[in-house]
Amino acid sequence: MPSTRSKESYSEKSHEMWNNLVHREKMSQVQSELWKDPKHRDKMLASGGLWGRGNMDVHRMKLSEAQKRLWANPKHRDRIVKLAASGATIHPNRREIQMQEILNDLQLRDWWFNDNARNFVIAGKRPDFFNEGGRKVIEVFGEVYHNPEKYLRIWKKPLPWAKTESGTLMIYESVGWDCLIIWEDELDTEEACSKVMEFTGLTAKT
Repeated sequence: MPSTRSKESYSEKSHEMWNNLVHREKMSQVQSELWKDPKHRDKMLASGGLWGRGNMDVHRMKLSEAQKRLWANPKHRDRIVKLAASGATIHPNRREIQMQEILNDLQLRDWWFNDNARNFVIAGKRPDFFNEGGRKVIEVFGEVYHNPEKYLRIWKKPLPWAKTESGTLMIYESVGWDCLIIWEDELDTEEACSKVMEFTGLTAKT
């Protein structure tokens, strides 16, 4: 039986090798090639080994419990939030670019895309576009993340209330902000531009 020191040495060596990107890429390629072999794949699944369903479920459960315990620690939680905020660069996606083009065409200069430099948060929400002086926000909703039926089908869990259309409107309203929600399929029509013009006061409400 290997000694404790041997195990520690092996563990350190394994971590060192895994931090080597070339080694990691090679190992990934090897695993991918092995997984293409039906016999190897069936053997691993049947044995409940590394890729076995039962083993994966146990690992996932243990990992979830460990993450919950860590998240309960305020210092750990604050550190993760700060790291995420500093390390994640937010770029507009295709639909948000379409919305920005509408704002530009309408010459609405006091509206901003909420990128990392601004990092504007209202009641725990990070609006896509905002007008701070007018206390107005525009959210661009995609079907995958905001349609209850599609969210349930894809993510296998109910859409959180705060991400629903009604929930989003109520949250902003509760702190004195007006919100306009534009669905992604509306951006390909004149309806989006009309809604923005009405919301920003460029045209009178009908």
